[in-house]
Amino acid sequence: MGEVILTSSSWEKGGDAARQRHLETVMEQAGIEVEKEPPPPPKPDFERVPRHEQERLVQKYGRGVDKTKAKVGAENWHKALDQEIVIGTKAQGAILQEDNGPEIAYYLGRNPEEARRLGKMKGNEAVEEVRRISSKLTNEERRNVRPPENASFEEVVAARPYWGKARDIRRALRRR
Repeated sequence: MGEVILTSSSWEKGGDAARQRHLETVMEQAGIEVEKEPPPPPKPDFERVPRHEQERLVQKYGRGVDKTKAKVGAENWHKALDQEIVIGTKAQGAILQEDNGPEIAYYLGRNPEEARRLGKMKGNEAVEEVRRISSKLTNEERRNVRPPENASFEEVVAARPYWGKARDIRRALRRR
């Protein structure tokens, strides 16, 4: 039998991974062998990272804090993070290692119940949860807003996929 390569995507937040898992499960139940992508290599525990690398990560996090404060507003930042919720050192290290660590911290401050749930998790489970949150926030950032109705054909075509894009392209073509 030939090779079948299928991918699945969704417009829902974080839907790609869930639909891909579902697709693979259905194919396996049908008796089709599914070749899965290997998982990304795990990042080392923050405690095991060399001291100079820890310092670099903390400095990068500090720069990210400044950007995130500018994006959400300093008052909102302080309001969200002015809480005492213990999340554990492994989760803290994972947040420092993620590229969007300050955004994760802000998200947890805005969602204290989720932060408390993270605090109850043990080591690697908490690290995986931080990665899941990071992925979720990254996917939210990638979501595009539909271009304005009077956008040129080139602007509509250049936009990332969104529901109704084909209709907007036809409208832009008619305006040309």
